[in-house]
Amino acid sequence: MKTRFLSPFIAFLIGAGACCAGYAQSSRFRNGQLLVLEATSFVNERQNTVFSLGDEMLFTRAPRPVATGRAAESSVSVRIFALNPGETVPSAFAVFEPCWVYMSYLADVKINASGTIRLFALDERWLRATKGASTVQAGHYLVVFEKGGGDGHGLIRIHRGDRDEYFRHGLKVQIDPRGEFTQTEVDAMAEKRAAQTALALAAARINDPKSTCYITRLATVSDLDADASVIAMNDDCGPEQLAP
Repeated sequence: MKTRFLSPFIAFLIGAGACCAGYAQSSRFRNGQLLVLEATSFVNERQNTVFSLGDEMLFTRAPRPVATGRAAESSVSVRIFALNPGETVPSAFAVFEPCWVYMSYLADVKINASGTIRLFALDERWLRATKGASTVQAGHYLVVFEKGGGDGHGLIRIHRGDRDEYFRHGLKVQIDPRGEFTQTEVDAMAEKRAAQTALALAAARINDPKSTCYITRLATVSDLDADASVIAMNDDCGPEQLAP
């Protein structure tokens, strides 16, 4: 499966911090429209689904009200945002009015013959580690299914008036630890996350005028059946760039 994202690891770190300090500027982005799918209608999983370390993150396609073509559904993407403790929507990484910038993991939705959407195995990078803490905490994420958007990577810019509409259709999931971690392991995880966050921030082109600022609307059945253009992909990044 091809992915284009800042990895789960980097998106988590970037999401877990102050919003927008030093980035409250105006934007010069292009305008575009992004369709967002109601997650609990698109897949069978419900809010607050729990996965465990070592599990595979997968979802099962909900029964379709009409015979949606596989080709049409191949243009659906899944975008995963890290949540800070107590959050129901992610924190913006930067603001370029009227656009709010978010980091995420981004991958194509591939549905197999049994209706399963398989993403990836969950390792310790999906957990929350803090240097000096005696253990790791569960990772919390918001999963959004979308169609027709994205600049080919995990950085997304959403118009300030459309943020609520976009995020309210997502699915909250939790990644639980499995087993025990030593203090040394916890510290090493936290240090690795911090180093990779710095790399992701250095590489991010957050105010690129060639990028798109999206308005959103809820996708309908006819939208899913439409032959939408496939979202372009940049390259095969590893999951080392998304930081909760």
